[in-house]
Amino acid sequence: MLLRWEFFRENQYERVTELYTIYQECDMQIRTVLIDDEPDGCDALELMLRSYCPSVEVVGSTTSFESGLELVERISPDLLFLDIEMPYGSGFDLLARFSDPSFETIFTTAYAQYAYQAFRVQALDYLLKPVLPEPLIESVQRAEKRLLERRTIDAESIDSLENLLSVLVDKSVHSNRIALRTAESIEFIQVKDIIRCEAEKSYTVFFLVDGQKLMISKNLVEFEETLAAFHFLRVHHSHLINVAHIRRYVKGNGGRLIMSDGSEIVLPRRRKDELIRAITNALAGKV
Repeated sequence: MLLRWEFFRENQYERVTELYTIYQECDMQIRTVLIDDEPDGCDALELMLRSYCPSVEVVGSTTSFESGLELVERISPDLLFLDIEMPYGSGFDLLARFSDPSFETIFTTAYAQYAYQAFRVQALDYLLKPVLPEPLIESVQRAEKRLLERRTIDAESIDSLENLLSVLVDKSVHSNRIALRTAESIEFIQVKDIIRCEAEKSYTVFFLVDGQKLMISKNLVEFEETLAAFHFLRVHHSHLINVAHIRRYVKGNGGRLIMSDGSEIVLPRRRKDELIRAITNALAGKV
């Protein structure tokens, strides 16, 4: 063991330094679970990941088959480091419990004879213990690339779904819902439940009747045409309102609109007459 480590130190130090430098420039976080029936094995691997793979965030570790299965099901990691020989079930048995795993798997074992079986179950990599820095870094880089590709495909699929739903809302006056993509999800909102939209830099905040606020990473102008068919008016460069939720107009200067949630929208003085006519016409169209 000592000879192997000394050989590594003398011949691979520059390579590890190069790989680590690349990793320092990456801001992707890989949520990772470690399963090894030897506690020292988990501790050593976690220490190496912290030292050489900054993109890896160890979110859980355990030392048994059953607790490992529960941990993976509960956490849904991006990456799993999995030992093979464990009491009450092997790493292969654990992986077989997931018909279509959403995570990548790197096996870590002291036994070379399982390599063929590992790649048969589509493991990302197979590391022999004791795990050394260079193969570990390269394995994690491979995982990062695979996860990035998957996330890109997922994002494109979500964009396609959102675009399709937006077109359906945009093209059909009979549609009464709009798809809004937040940072965490796609929300399907009844248009009548939108009180107003407010620009916030390059984002748009939707204010809903139930008090929710949804921040969407699109400019207000991108919603103006879509919502015009539902009697929404751009009354200010920062405000798009649902005329059905106007409760009162207060005179003075340009005037103020009081919305159903109590919010106030100040109208620009120079556009006062134009906006009052537009609001009146829109309200007439609602009747």
